[in-house]
Amino acid sequence: MGYPSNRTSRRAPSLHKAYKEWLGLKTLQEVTSIIQKFNLPATIAGGFAYDGVRGQLTKTHGDLDICCLSIDVFDIYKAFEQMGFHLYEKSFHVTEARKRGLLKVDIFQWRTSIPGTAEFASPTQLCRVPLEVFQGKQWVQLNGLEFEIPSNEQLKAILPFITCAASKEFVNQLPTRPSFSFRKSQRLESYTIQLANPSSA
Repeated sequence: MGYPSNRTSRRAPSLHKAYKEWLGLKTLQEVTSIIQKFNLPATIAGGFAYDGVRGQLTKTHGDLDICCLSIDVFDIYKAFEQMGFHLYEKSFHVTEARKRGLLKVDIFQWRTSIPGTAEFASPTQLCRVPLEVFQGKQWVQLNGLEFEIPSNEQLKAILPFITCAASKEFVNQLPTRPSFSFRKSQRLESYTIQLANPSSA
């Protein structure tokens, strides 16, 4: 009875990784195209955003995140549904978009219930930022795809929600504008960005 060679057994994981990378980039291209086609006020977030800053894929991704403000979320839902995605509400802040042949897309919305601020929360964490944070978007490139991601301040504000240690360390080292300061409250389990000098903003 013959046995598979080591070369064959090593090839399968490599092919699987290549497929996952291709699927991730295909999803990124599709979502970027939707954002640009409908001129949506949304940015690529999460792992793809971090790899965009790095300029290269550092791992295979299991999903793709985008973020927006709650006042814009229904326009985003409408655009994704028009492009063949099915939407499923996961929580008060997160909606999942699915389409055959692509990674799932998580749409994270920042609530704007308090004037001048936006909030994102989980059952145990709260993040509150001034709306000025959303004006500092940045363009990055990954495998020839150009797309917009949140400001470093916004990326850094969600540190309590990041579960990957490597991603957390990377985001924590991102430079931020000197006009912003970060404050973590153990009592409220919150992470807040504050303007260092609100009167001059």
